[in-house]
Amino acid sequence: MKGIQQDGLLRSLDLVEAYLKLKHEKSEEVIVAAIKKHGLVREHLPTDSLNSKLVWETLFDVPMPMTAMIRNLAKMTVVGALDDQRVERIVNRLTDQEELRRARIHPLNLLTARAVYAQGRGDKGSLTWEPNQKICDALEAGFYKAFVNAPPTGKRYCLALDVSGSMCSRVSSSPLSCREAATGMSLINLHNESDVKCVAFCDKLTELPFTKDWTISKVNDYVDKLEFGNTDCGLPMTWAMENNLKFDVFIIYTDCDTWSGNVHPFEAIKKYREASGIHDAKVIVMAMQAYQYTIADPSDAGMLDISGFDSAVPQIVNEFVMGKI
Repeated sequence: MKGIQQDGLLRSLDLVEAYLKLKHEKSEEVIVAAIKKHGLVREHLPTDSLNSKLVWETLFDVPMPMTAMIRNLAKMTVVGALDDQRVERIVNRLTDQEELRRARIHPLNLLTARAVYAQGRGDKGSLTWEPNQKICDALEAGFYKAFVNAPPTGKRYCLALDVSGSMCSRVSSSPLSCREAATGMSLINLHNESDVKCVAFCDKLTELPFTKDWTISKVNDYVDKLEFGNTDCGLPMTWAMENNLKFDVFIIYTDCDTWSGNVHPFEAIKKYREASGIHDAKVIVMAMQAYQYTIADPSDAGMLDISGFDSAVPQIVNEFVMGKI
């Protein structure tokens, strides 16, 4: 055991020494040799070296971890590091469900990565690139493959999508619109759960015909054609009660302005629980723009407000649904 620990310590010291030596290194050859010898990643390298095609080719070939590869697709495209062979390897990795499982890549990370890469420019700075269509297609295919990393809960869901006009606005700090984020989240539940009903709402409610084989583009195209109106977040629970439908969880996807109507959502869920007999039915209101708002009754442990949206949200939702938080 001591020998193993000592070997690990020596490797760690070698890595630290290599990192310190590279801090002011200008030679591509020296940097490339260090990457190959120590398995260095982007964060270990001097900033100036990150405009080098050879450096990025070497980082990719080490090989590059899955998450790092996804995050750096644009940069590798810009510096010309992605020849046909490397593009093929990227496509194979992004569509390998087992590798996606091992790397624990959440589907929404791939959906966001596709939106960033496909737009051909960064939100900050002047970086631009010509998107490779094969990579764009592989990122979308990977989105569906990565559903395996969002385990089912076995609950009965009503997924309610706000279709007011403001849902076309962007999620804060994301290339996705509120509508794209909402439909992406909905597709994950629709595919993984056995009992799901999707509806759209504004000042009226429309049942949606989505099935497991619908793509994100098909879903968005369908929703885009629906009529817009004000946002009444109490409608899904009222509709479910009036139609004697049984749901364990209502997830309401909206942007920021979350209520206008005759029945407040916390009153609607109380009435639904009484009428359905599902006394622990939960409501999650996911407002994907970070504004101050509240819908949940603070005394009701079965209601959750989420304001803003990032990659941690799906895990929070899962744990709330399963009663872990």
